[in-house]
Amino acid sequence: MPPSPAHPPTLLERRWPLWLACVLLAPVLVNRLAPAFMDADAVIPALMSTQHLTLFYWGQDRLAGVLPLLFSPVASPQWNLLLQLCANAAAYFLMLEGVGEVASLLLPSPPSPLRRPLLFSLLVALPLLLLRPFALYQFAAGPQPYALSFVLLIWAALLWRRQSSLRAAPMLCALLLATSLGLNPATLLLVAALWAFQARLGHERAWRGFLLLAVALFAVWTFLSRTYPLHSPSSYLQFSPATVPAALQQSIADLRNNAIRPRYFVALLIAVSLWVHQRGVAILPPDLRRAMLALLGFSVCWWLFFLSNRWVQDNGCAFRYFMPLIFAPVIVFAVALTACVEDLARRRLPAALIGACLTVFALFAVRPWTPVMAYDAFTAVAAPLHVAKERHIRYFAGDYWQAWPVVFALHAENLPAMGAFSRGSAMRETIIAALRADLGRGETPLAMCIHRPLPTCQDHLLELSRMHWELADLPPEADSLFLRPSLAP
Repeated sequence: MPPSPAHPPTLLERRWPLWLACVLLAPVLVNRLAPAFMDADAVIPALMSTQHLTLFYWGQDRLAGVLPLLFSPVASPQWNLLLQLCANAAAYFLMLEGVGEVASLLLPSPPSPLRRPLLFSLLVALPLLLLRPFALYQFAAGPQPYALSFVLLIWAALLWRRQSSLRAAPMLCALLLATSLGLNPATLLLVAALWAFQARLGHERAWRGFLLLAVALFAVWTFLSRTYPLHSPSSYLQFSPATVPAALQQSIADLRNNAIRPRYFVALLIAVSLWVHQRGVAILPPDLRRAMLALLGFSVCWWLFFLSNRWVQDNGCAFRYFMPLIFAPVIVFAVALTACVEDLARRRLPAALIGACLTVFALFAVRPWTPVMAYDAFTAVAAPLHVAKERHIRYFAGDYWQAWPVVFALHAENLPAMGAFSRGSAMRETIIAALRADLGRGETPLAMCIHRPLPTCQDHLLELSRMHWELADLPPEADSLFLRPSLAP
């Protein structure tokens, strides 16, 4: 008898409903996290998108400005900022869905109808329980492009795996891989780890081209980075292994205090381990066990490698540089739980667990809508913002975390405002032209120095405007000083 045809996949077995869920969940999570945790790092890409596009993020020679370019047609600063935050959140959820798809390929066959939704639900809910809200914002909605770079890499790898059945796969794969490496050059390490894992499974030749393509694209981005005009040299490619022990202590303290909830991690580790032990380790296929151990090992290597990086050390060994370290256990927990649930073969249990995960997300994330300009980052600078509008100031320097939100808030009201300080070098020519126009009209331009000593602001203004500045005859207000040019450019 001829074999019976395979049944068409049901709605729950398809991927597009999960992709739609990623898009719908994104603004909900942004509305939960951004009002309290959004900061100057997030407003700069929106200013970049609406004021002056550059290849890389302002003040940097890496992190390609993909989202600022994508949303540059959106002229409204508020909408531009909100859409970029939502795009980051959607990329985070799509990354989780992509991880679930890869894990699903390694779990035992045949898959249960709810395998994909269950894996995705667990990967969404577990970080809500294990991470602090600020850490979740950094990874899921903040401007760091790590999630976006990782999801593009996952898509590129899945396309490479299917290239024999999809004619356009090589070109799409190259495009996705190029964008991923432009957003985050460190994804090359993930490509190398993927190739090593596939080689161990006997697929070295099939994935050699993927590795070589990534290396070639990395070389192109490195050339662009090294030739990119930057007003101060970066330390991205500087490493100091001798300082790793001190950096390790600093990183552990930061992870414990700002990123993870250690008690929850330990409790979940014990619970999952006991459950897997009870069901028998055999429920995890050998390839899956190797992949889980490889992922955990790679995450530790990633951590130690980047602890030696000078840029990471200069920025306090912040947890945001170690996303693989934090999410590797989450992925392992989710995959092990899915294997245990499928092994029980109870029809109602997966649906109940998915419902529990959705309940966790709803309790954590659902809040009344908060307008962008009501975010804490903007309400906290209400006093200097009021003074800036009252005195018609358009040039700003001083504290990074306060001055950039002031610049954005003025820009959102269609008032001229430019940041003549940290990461504002991309606007240097615009600032110089505006100052010359002011002086040509016989006006005395004023700059506002927010929450910083006068010499610091004078140095920043001199560097970006190519003119000297002196204290204006105005009393300090709102923890700010006022400066005027002492010499025309």
